Amino acid sequence: LTPHLDKYPNADLLWCQEEPLNNGAWSYVGPRIHTAAKETAHHKRKYPLYAGREPTSSVATGSKAQHKKQIEQFLADAFAPRP
Repeated sequence: LTPHLDKYPNADLLWCQEEPLNNGAWSYVGPRIHTAAKETAHHKRKYPLYAGREPTSSVATGSKAQHKKQIEQFLADAFAPRP
């Protein structure tokens, strides 16, 4: 990952996952992306942003409507313009 990050100097670093925050890969991947970014010229001080479901005790909502609403929200978060 590190050699490719500086090809995109203005890029945001973002991790998007469908699983809830406490059940997916974020806790493993977030620090590793940060470590890789520290070795770059343009992303040294960036910590990746997270877009996904909030922490929950269940991996599924149990409601199709709620599931759809959550997916729409975290995809909107992932693709939202950043200042």
